[in-house]
Amino acid sequence: MDIKYIMTFLKVAELNSFTKTAEELQYSQSTISFHIQSLEKELNVRLFERVGKNLKITYEGQHILNTCKQLRDNYYNLLDLTSNIENTNTPIQIGTVGSFLIYILSNVIKKFKSIHPSVNIQLNSSPSNKHGNLIKDNSIDLAFFVQPDLSDTTLNLTLLKRESMYLIYPNNFDFKSYQYLADNLTACISEPGCSYRAIFSDFHTNHHIQYKASIESWSIEMIKHCVLSGIGYSILPQMCINDEIKNKSFQFILLDPEKYYIDLTLAYKKDRILPTQIKHFIELVKDEMQ
Repeated sequence: MDIKYIMTFLKVAELNSFTKTAEELQYSQSTISFHIQSLEKELNVRLFERVGKNLKITYEGQHILNTCKQLRDNYYNLLDLTSNIENTNTPIQIGTVGSFLIYILSNVIKKFKSIHPSVNIQLNSSPSNKHGNLIKDNSIDLAFFVQPDLSDTTLNLTLLKRESMYLIYPNNFDFKSYQYLADNLTACISEPGCSYRAIFSDFHTNHHIQYKASIESWSIEMIKHCVLSGIGYSILPQMCINDEIKNKSFQFILLDPEKYYIDLTLAYKKDRILPTQIKHFIELVKDEMQ
């Protein structure tokens, strides 16, 4: 079984498109079709089917998805063990915002270290508006952005996930209107320059809401604590409050997803040939975001 077929299958399953897979893997579309057909023939199952104009993974394809991810992980691990070219002591240098590190990357790093225990990771928590320049001068290998600068043509940008935004407020609060909320609770907001702060401001402007008092913090956990303790209200992305939503720790309102959202985006230097370890780290991030 050719590992390229496995890699192609995983990418098609991620993107739900032969065309997008061909573009990302830099194969022709006929090559993508050949890889999938060859794998289907070898496994004697159908992996994808078309539903209208959409491509959808089959039950059989979904059933083998995790096993194929394990094969990919083992393949990268084997390359680590046998490669005399790449220096596994060279750290992976990652630029990230705090909330992405806490709620997404911590799980990825744990899994990555279980497969690549000798590879060091360095995290750079500089303001995200500096990460682009750090990538360009090779100070970091890759970065995770919230609302990146799409006009920067020197970076390879991959949208990982679009996150919905939620208005959150204490369980014991009797909600009557947005203005009533702002009149009776403290606005808990992130620091200036943060995308969450910008969305908070836009929402208040669009709904003509004026708050009387505020607490400003760089810490998402501190903001959540203020809401949980009954002090205030806030607007945060879903990734930051999944546990609280599940446990019904506070009340929440999903904001209009067409207007209020953040785009979690991966960036690295365009045309750079990425080392094996970084490629694998990126694949694990994409797995986590699915």
